[in-house]
Amino acid sequence: WILAPHPDAQSEVSWSGYLSEESGSRLRTLRADRVFRAGPKPLAEGSDVFWIIDYKTSPGPSGALFLAQERLRYAPQLEAYARVLQALRGREISVRLGLYYPALSVLDYWDPATG
Repeated sequence: WILAPHPDAQSEVSWSGYLSEESGSRLRTLRADRVFRAGPKPLAEGSDVFWIIDYKTSPGPSGALFLAQERLRYAPQLEAYARVLQALRGREISVRLGLYYPALSVLDYWDPATG
């Protein structure tokens, strides 16, 4: 599903923009592994939600604790991607963020607006 054809699909897409950080605004260049439009959940009909997926290789164990730690670790990076995408496409767009582990066949995704 992640690699299937989708509207506005891009791989290794790169964006540059000013991002607000604790130390002030700073110009950053970000590179997302995969971005596309699809439904609000994996495999759902529609194309009204932008998905930002980051691929992760994991030699470690899978499981709920592992996924929670990985989300905590990578959420700021993906949320920065979402802020840049919303600055480019409009603040009103819906976004889903996901960490995909191909070796585990696991997609951990969330709506950054609701956590």
